[in-house]
Amino acid sequence: MHSMKLSGYLKGKSRADLAKKVKVSKGYIDNLCSNSRYVPGRKLAYRIEQATGGAVTTQELLYPEAE
Repeated sequence: MHSMKLSGYLKGKSRADLAKKVKVSKGYIDNLCSNSRYVPGRKLAYRIEQATGGAVTTQELLYPEAE
């Protein structure tokens, strides 16, 4: 399965719900979605991968230009 960008995954979904699941603010999720230079830490990237069921991978979050 090809991973997707977080902003694409969250289209039609609640950013606030994801933020709550991964224990960050909605504003933090907004920043990750809108600013390509905003990179989460490894632990948060892993929590996002788990919360999205693998749709958004740690690799995509940490190294977005690699894909």
